[in-house]
Amino acid sequence: MPSRPLSSSLHRTRIAAFIGTFVLAGGIGALFLHSARVPSSRLHPPSQMQQAYDTLRIESDRAPKVQVHNGMARFVDADVAVSGVTAADQADDFVHRYGALYGLHTSSSVRLVLRGTRSLSDQEELVSYAQWYRDVEVFGGELLVSVRAGRVYSTIGTLFQPTQPLNVTPLLTS
Repeated sequence: MPSRPLSSSLHRTRIAAFIGTFVLAGGIGALFLHSARVPSSRLHPPSQMQQAYDTLRIESDRAPKVQVHNGMARFVDADVAVSGVTAADQADDFVHRYGALYGLHTSSSVRLVLRGTRSLSDQEELVSYAQWYRDVEVFGGELLVSVRAGRVYSTIGTLFQPTQPLNVTPLLTS
């Protein structure tokens, strides 16, 4: 009886069965481990930063662009509706909802204090925050939020997030 060429799917099935038999005969259960693998989302829940980004992605009217530096957002470009009467209120709403992008919800020692608002045009205002760490203002630590007509379009920040608690007690007295 002449041999017939195997169809490609049947051929792949036989090769997979052969490899599976070979692996099991060798005493390695890798084939079973692969099929019983637990999704990584169950092993490691998403970080607060990832959750904030996922929320931003859903709520933004355009695909957000986030530049991350040292594990925190440095620049965010999005189009998100915010609530509040003043530009400062609207920026506060944005920072409250997406603050984890900047590392603000990971430490109660870091906070933002409203520095002021500046009008850029008839409809656009720039809201500026100063960063404080354990009741000491961080030199250069700030977040700028661009607000226009009840929407946040971009932020840029240079926030300091210590990897361990820092001692801020003065060493000199008067």
